[in-house]
Amino acid sequence: MTGPAAEMAPTGGADQAPAVVLGLPAVEPGTAADVPNGLFAGPAAEPDRFELLGTGLRGGEGTVWRARYQGRLNNPVVYAVKQLEPPPGAPRVWPTAADERRWLDQRHLLQAVENPHLVRLVDVFLGPPPHRAGTPPAGPDGREVVRPYVVMEWIDGVSLAAHLATESPDLTTRLGWLCDLADGVQALHSVTQTFGNPMLHRDIKPANCVLHPVRGAVLIDFGGLRARDDGYDPDGMHSRYYAAPEVLAAPREPRTPESDLFALGAVGYFCVTGTDPPGDGDAVRKGLEKAIPAHGRRPLINHLAAMLSPDPGDRPARARAWATEALTLAALPRRRRRRRRLAAAGLVLLAAGAGGVYRVTREPEATLPGFTPFGREYSAFPYRIAGRELSLSPPTGNDRYSHLWGLYSPGAACAAAIEFDVTVTPVSSSFGYGFAVAPRSTMTQDGVPDGASIQYEWQAADITAAPGSYLRPAQLPGGAWAGTVDPDPAPPIDRPQHVRVSGIGQTIRIDVGETSAAYQVPTVECGGIAVRAWGAAVTLTDVHISRT
Repeated sequence: MTGPAAEMAPTGGADQAPAVVLGLPAVEPGTAADVPNGLFAGPAAEPDRFELLGTGLRGGEGTVWRARYQGRLNNPVVYAVKQLEPPPGAPRVWPTAADERRWLDQRHLLQAVENPHLVRLVDVFLGPPPHRAGTPPAGPDGREVVRPYVVMEWIDGVSLAAHLATESPDLTTRLGWLCDLADGVQALHSVTQTFGNPMLHRDIKPANCVLHPVRGAVLIDFGGLRARDDGYDPDGMHSRYYAAPEVLAAPREPRTPESDLFALGAVGYFCVTGTDPPGDGDAVRKGLEKAIPAHGRRPLINHLAAMLSPDPGDRPARARAWATEALTLAALPRRRRRRRRLAAAGLVLLAAGAGGVYRVTREPEATLPGFTPFGREYSAFPYRIAGRELSLSPPTGNDRYSHLWGLYSPGAACAAAIEFDVTVTPVSSSFGYGFAVAPRSTMTQDGVPDGASIQYEWQAADITAAPGSYLRPAQLPGGAWAGTVDPDPAPPIDRPQHVRVSGIGQTIRIDVGETSAAYQVPTVECGGIAVRAWGAAVTLTDVHISRT
């Protein structure tokens, strides 16, 4: 099978029906996918719990329906209900007790792993096959027939495969989706985020990635999910174009995180080219060369191709860092071109020794560059990246100062400015809260930004004898500033404000309305933009970024 999506094939690679997709194009009430089909599904004790809609989509593992739960609610709740079918070679009595235990364990674990780029698992149960209301079918011998079901949230959106079949978004948008997916994959692989139970998705491909208008790319369909230490796989299911060479060679052997990473790299190839990756390394590079603009493309091509290495040990180990670096490399050619345009126009960066005079152009980037969250390794938090709006609600309580939570846009600019309108909604004025911007920071191996920032904050009575709004510098990731720097009074942070933060030469500066403050940094920094928050929900609107 060729084209934008590959099938989930049993050992031997025989062609199957299209893979099950839990995220479908949004539907209007009254269209086919939103119309009851007369069938119901549910556990044995409540077999008519879910009303099935539309015709369903059949794949290698079973059939998925859009479904609704009514119960005693005023309005129904929509879910994705997937009925699993026995895999090839399954025992006569299926599912086995071991299957049921694995599904139950996965349900509890996935409900605890909160990540906006992973579909939310709602329930797993055994029940009769889909049936008319009140008439669950019996087997040919009169005994009760049971099938396993997986219930997940229904994600309104189009799959990555379907979207790129008809649309051609810019490269940074595509790689932004790759960053989303890498964040989800790293959450599954993480020992800390899975409470010591790391998992493998084992079927990462464009058809299993749904583009949500708020959450970005979301990884779906956990039918192939296994614990990392599950061992031998009697089914050997895999998707041909997105399976690592070691999986193709021995599909029933235990799999590793590196096989998931290869599949992520294959999705990265698809994001860039819109086609399934070829098996040959030279063909991979040629495909990327054809799709990526010529200027400055070699580092990006090399970086993307590394994840498709036939040797598992040569694949980058950190999914999020790899995807973020790809986004950074994709942005570099545009910055080089901009510098040439600025020079031609006479808008150049000037320097005069250590105390040089710098000028940064007020030329906002055409689209808001890709931001990704940081700090989710410690605790999940809601955030939104849409248009020119950024918002985040970091964890509150006693641990609000324990870690850094925020959003990061990679880059390598040595002069940068970000300007926005901000609304800050604190949990309580009895405790400190605020946000900080580091205009030229880098991302550490621990997944937190490193660089000089300026904090706009509320200092409570436990910090100062004069509670109020203040500005002060802070060095990330530690937060403390070397030496003694008195905070500067600032306009009320609990009211909407217009803010501009810039880093030029050895100076970082903040303007809040008519109030300004500037601080010296030890060296000229170069990097991306980090926005962090604590103790409050922070929303930035009409965001504009200038970099050179």
